Amino acid sequence: MIFVTVGTHEQPFNRLMKAIDEFAVTEPKKEEIIVQYGFSTEVPKHVTDAQPFFSNVEMNRLISKARILITHGGPSTIIEGLQLKKPTIVVPRQKKFDEHVNDHQLLFSREMKKMNYPMIVIEDVAGLSAAVGEAPTLLKKKPFISHTEVFNRELKQMLDQMF
Repeated sequence: MIFVTVGTHEQPFNRLMKAIDEFAVTEPKKEEIIVQYGFSTEVPKHVTDAQPFFSNVEMNRLISKARILITHGGPSTIIEGLQLKKPTIVVPRQKKFDEHVNDHQLLFSREMKKMNYPMIVIEDVAGLSAAVGEAPTLLKKKPFISHTEVFNRELKQMLDQMF
C-alpha cells in the first residue's frame, strides 16, 4: 500500500493531489493507494481511499502498514516514516504555489537530504512516478539510524546532575 499524507495545514495541496491521481491512472498497480488530503480542493478520484483527515491512531496504522510513504515536508511525518523504516518520498509544500505561508518545508527537506537521510525529495511532482520506482531501494542504500535513545539518555544524565 502507498500512503499519502498532506498534514493538517489549512492551505490546499492540490499540486500533489493532482499528481497522485495521475499516478493512480497511468500506473495502475495491484496495491492500494490511500490518501489523507487535508484541506485540498482537488480530491484524487482514482485511488483506493481518500479522506480529509484520519485519527492519530489511524495515521500511525497507515504509515506502519505502508510499503511507501509519500508526505508533505512536515518534520514529524518525515521522521516517523524514517523511524518505521518506510521508504519515504517527501513533496514539500511551496510558497510559490500558495501551499504554505513560506518555504520552511522546502528548506527543511533539502537540509535533511544534504545530511543523507534515506529519503527522496521531489520539488517538481513530474518526478513522482520515478520516485515511487526508486523508493524501495532507499533503505538498502542507507538505513535510517535514530539518535533518540542516545539523546534521551544524555538528557537524563544532565538533568540528574543538575538536580
